[in-house]
Amino acid sequence: MKQFIEFIDGDGYDRGMDMLLKGLYTAIVFFCLPYLLAVVTSLFI
Repeated sequence: MKQFIEFIDGDGYDRGMDMLLKGLYTAIVFFCLPYLLAVVTSLFI
């Protein structure tokens, strides 16, 4: 338990959150952008 608290309190939590946010951003760009383009093009066709 002490190691877990030290991990959250220290630099590990920041690195973990940074990796998570980069992963979410990448997922949004690669999965949502093509979907948005398909919806927009289907509206105009």
